[in-house]
Amino acid sequence: MRDQKQIGWFSLYTLIVALALIAVVGAFSAKAEGLKPSASPAAQFAPDAPVAVRTWTGFYVGVNAGYGMTTTEISAGGGSIDGISAHGVVYGVSAGVDYQFPRSALVARARASYDWSNVEFAINPIFKAGFKEGWSGDAGLGYAMGTAMPYILVGYTEMKTEASIGGTALPSPDLAGKRVTGGIEWRLPSTGNALFQPTLALEATYTAFDSKTYGPVTFEPDDLTVKARINFGFKGLGDTARVAP
Repeated sequence: MRDQKQIGWFSLYTLIVALALIAVVGAFSAKAEGLKPSASPAAQFAPDAPVAVRTWTGFYVGVNAGYGMTTTEISAGGGSIDGISAHGVVYGVSAGVDYQFPRSALVARARASYDWSNVEFAINPIFKAGFKEGWSGDAGLGYAMGTAMPYILVGYTEMKTEASIGGTALPSPDLAGKRVTGGIEWRLPSTGNALFQPTLALEATYTAFDSKTYGPVTFEPDDLTVKARINFGFKGLGDTARVAP
């Protein structure tokens, strides 16, 4: 199980590093573009006129769907069963808010989500267990790169579980866990409304759930979920989009 956790964290760290490199390259590209000489020396001293630039500031609601992969370590009496796997479809709804700092590419992000899941494992026909539904809250930073924004979030989640033996339901606890998300979001073609903005995001989330102990048996699950998100929001609110070129 520890190896599985290390693989999960390594995969997400790799994604986060890749997103960070994209942001850095974008920043240097924008800076290099700004350092290019103008067409004439006189133009270098001409006053800059404000230019309207669409920002990511605003709020949104959205839907999401993806695939979850969970591994669980079961230990008892000094022995353990490593890496019992479960997988299945996950889907949900969310609402959030973004704030792009004035004259900056940094975007503060916060969101809340409610998800449903059929991620489960079974030792047929004896034992079945899995996630059912739960909520999560995440916050972090994004880096605006025109119509795209890579982002990193950290958060907390609680999920309801369900288990049964031979068709008889067992008492099933809620599981709480800490999580980290890396993703990238793109603006979709405009609807014609100056503020209304649909977006598409692809992301991966790694969650380390707290362990649960029942008598001599301890369960310790973790989860890696990949999702696509469609958000519908009002972006570019206020007059923060007025910046010098």
